[in-house]
Order: sequence, then structure tokens, then C-alpha cells
Amino acid sequence: MILKALFACLLTVCLSAGSFKSSLAGEIMIAKGNFTDKERNRVVPYKLYLPVEIEGKAPIVIFSHGLGGSYDAAPYLGAALAENGYLAIFIQHHGSDKSLWEGTAPGQIAKKLGKAISSPRVSANRYQDLIFIIDELERQNKGGGPLEGKIDLDRVGHFDGFSLANSKEFA
Repeated sequence: MILKALFACLLTVCLSAGSFKSSLAGEIMIAKGNFTDKERNRVVPYKLYLPVEIEGKAPIVIFSHGLGGSYDAAPYLGAALAENGYLAIFIQHHGSDKSLWEGTAPGQIAKKLGKAISSPRVSANRYQDLIFIIDELERQNKGGGPLEGKIDLDRVGHFDGFSLANSKEFA
């Protein structure tokens, strides 16, 4: 219940921050890829949900998965955001993603998850991934690609999955 209320508040803030035209419901595209943070030698996989047609600049919502998750979490959320005119980028955080449990013996999963939770490096990487993604979106907005001029960087929201995702909120 609290999660639904927080999400409603997030959407209210983004919607009231300015006007934009949304696509018709159902007309969305989904793109997957990787951005490479050369400074940290780190790949940040992403899944982008976006309206087929974007008139003007659209607000963006960044989604971070919870512990053991991936950018494939909550596809209904990405689709709903895109159907309503948002660019929704779901990012995957290596070191706290599904690689912790995939192919792992059942008796070792809890140990690996616990190690990730207690690692300052994992938390720092998740936080730095968000900063990197915002910087990368700014580059994409300026740089001649399909998103050039389409992102309203004055209206950026962040939505978390569960558990570990909530450990990196920033102002």
C-alpha cells in the first residue's frame, strides 16, 4: 500500500511539473542495450520503454531493480509509463542483480545475497550507476541519436524495486 502511494506521488509530481503530449495507449517501443562507463570500466545494461511518437520533450523515470533482480522487473510499469508519454529506463546493476543467484546452488544463494547486501562497493556502484545514467541520458539528448532533443532533463524521476534498491536515494 505504501509503495502504491509513493508511486502515485511520483507520477503526480512529474505530471504537474510541466505539460507534454503522450502517445496513444499501446503504441510503445522497447529497446535493450548497454552503456559503458569508461571511468569505472563498468557496463550498465538498460531496457528503455518509450512512446512510438514523442512530441517535444518527455520526462524520464529511471527504475532500479531490487536485490537479485534485473531490468526485466516490472514490465507493466515500464509499459504504463511509456503509454502515458514517459521515457522509462530500467537499469541493471551488476553485482546486485540476478547473476547473484542464476546458476548458484540453492544452499549458496542466501550467502551470496547477504554478501552483496553488506558490501559498501555494491551500494556505491548502484548509486554511481544512477549518476552515470543521468549523464548518459544528457549525452543522448544532445548527440544526434534517436533521443536527441526528446528528453526533458528537468523532469527526472527515480523509482526503485524492492529491498536493496531503496538504499541509494539521492537528492
